[in-house]
Amino acid sequence: MNLAIVIPTFNRLSELQRLISSIQNQVIPRGLTLTICLSGAYCSARIKSYLRNLEGNHQRVNIIVNIQALGPPNWCLAAGLVPSDFDYAWMVGDDDELIGSRSISQVFSLLNRHPNIDALFVPMASRAKEKYLIEDTFFHICNRIGFHEAAGWISSSIVKVTIFKQVYTQYCEIFTAKIKYFRQTPSLSRSLYEQKIGQFTHTTCMLDILFKSTVIFASIKIVKEQNSQRGLLDTLNRDKIKRLNKKYHSARFIFDLQKISQTLKKHKCEPDPVFFKYVSRDYFQLCYDILLDGITTNEYSQNELMQLLSILDTSLISSSISYIKSNKVMLLYIENLYHRLNLPEERIIDSGIQDLWELVKLREYPGL
Repeated sequence: MNLAIVIPTFNRLSELQRLISSIQNQVIPRGLTLTICLSGAYCSARIKSYLRNLEGNHQRVNIIVNIQALGPPNWCLAAGLVPSDFDYAWMVGDDDELIGSRSISQVFSLLNRHPNIDALFVPMASRAKEKYLIEDTFFHICNRIGFHEAAGWISSSIVKVTIFKQVYTQYCEIFTAKIKYFRQTPSLSRSLYEQKIGQFTHTTCMLDILFKSTVIFASIKIVKEQNSQRGLLDTLNRDKIKRLNKKYHSARFIFDLQKISQTLKKHKCEPDPVFFKYVSRDYFQLCYDILLDGITTNEYSQNELMQLLSILDTSLISSSISYIKSNKVMLLYIENLYHRLNLPEERIIDSGIQDLWELVKLREYPGL
């Protein structure tokens, strides 16, 4: 079996060194050939020098490096380094690390025992509260434990290379289309342009491509964040939303939701509410909260907010509308958004966000 660990990196030398060390400390089982594919195309000269020195055959691991900025996102450049005749590819974040010395052995064992699956998903170690394994279609696993819980972390997926290549081809197509759209829409701000693609585009593409494929979700502790306080682990309060906006660019989550909903509509599937679970809350609630914070900080113009709300509106499917109607907290978020926008009803209807407006009127507040 040939396994590629794929690492896109950007100016995080100490974290990258720690990750590489955790890979080199692994027991490599007999029958497995391991290759690390590293892309630092947009890194500083210092890190590019470090990457050049890494390249080549090491005692147990081969390392392939790219430092050429060729246009596509670094994730896609890293994916392009994987030889087409390999069996599996595992994308790993440069600030994550493998646990202990047998993480790769566990992956190898699972893939050998289940040769007919198209992908293996694992959670970050802090989310693996209990050990279990689910084998089902990707959609049904997401519908059971939540899409983000199953696949919303960069280091969660080990995928057949043929599918891996399809995922990152689609990623590049989305990226190219978004650039074209934003260049043709000069009224949009630089801030929104920088948020032109989703935060989890690689996994929203996986949902599209793997939707009906048989995969495994294994709740095992094999990979973790180097700094467990960096991520959004167990709660998402107001302070974390503000940090989320500042660090990750809020609109990117809305573009993710757009792609997820397009895939669900394409396959004519109505998921259960748990599908949209995001850490300790709901994905729609997260997006509405992010927009509320965007209004407070004046991050977007009113026209941009209307465009983002329109994306949310078109992302609603029957099951999510039913869920929101029965959820007083969600209705309150939407009602608050519209009051903060302070728009006449005619403008709202003209903007193509009628479904959300109808949900607001369900609140039957004075003045609506």
